[in-house]
Amino acid sequence: QLGKVRIAVSLKAISKAVDEVADGGTIILLSDATSSVLSFDKNVTIKSYDGGKYTVNATSTYIKDNVTAIFESVDAQNLIFWKWDNDSRGSGNVVFKNCTGSGIEIADNVISNVTLENSQLGGRFGAQGILTLKNATINGSFSTKDFVAKGNNIYVPTKNYRDTSRIEGKATIENAVKIQLSAPDTTTPYQERKLIETTADASNFTVSSPYQLKKQTEYNGTYIYAFIPVTSVTLTPETLSIEEGKTAELTATISPANASDQQFSWNVKDTEIASVYGY
Repeated sequence: QLGKVRIAVSLKAISKAVDEVADGGTIILLSDATSSVLSFDKNVTIKSYDGGKYTVNATSTYIKDNVTAIFESVDAQNLIFWKWDNDSRGSGNVVFKNCTGSGIEIADNVISNVTLENSQLGGRFGAQGILTLKNATINGSFSTKDFVAKGNNIYVPTKNYRDTSRIEGKATIENAVKIQLSAPDTTTPYQERKLIETTADASNFTVSSPYQLKKQTEYNGTYIYAFIPVTSVTLTPETLSIEEGKTAELTATISPANASDQQFSWNVKDTEIASVYGY
């Protein structure tokens, strides 16, 4: 059995290397590694050799309760995490350090603590305990009991409006998390979007113009929304003189054209002089 030192594993299959390495050991990748199943029944680090970034691809990944799997300096592709077995409490942990990748899938009840450190990863990240970001980027969505953000972090939501992230409990955020949204259609009103269900204040997150964020409580939760605000309303014509008993048409134009709220109402200061109606 391989010891608790960093040694290059000559075994061809990464799953076999995980089986053979001792608790607390490190597997050094010398090339890309693909496996249908990765099972961590002990604390193991998988790391690329000498500054490289080799691919790790496993469609079924299992972490035993109270075990931590660390992926360091790898390109993580299509890692789909499952419960260890039917009796598992989902108390295993996974750490990504200096990683890139996509297609990561961690269901809400599979892993206890998930950490992304100096990593840019895409997928769905579920944590029964704490999701921790340290100078990291999540491209996708997440669901966690508690949320910790240290350093500068970025959240890139999916384009699917139904994918809302969730922070069930406490959010400890060192610097505001930057939310990156794709550029909107400039001619179509932008539909307000639920981004994160959380009781954390909207000031814990930032978004680039033309978007703004707001916190809104609804019957089924409290959410951070993205919207495009109205910057001005123009009345055409700006001045109008008409004879008594006559009518004239006014046009109100909201700017920008893609502002989320396109609703407005008409009123006059003195209804004894004039009345106004329309939509």
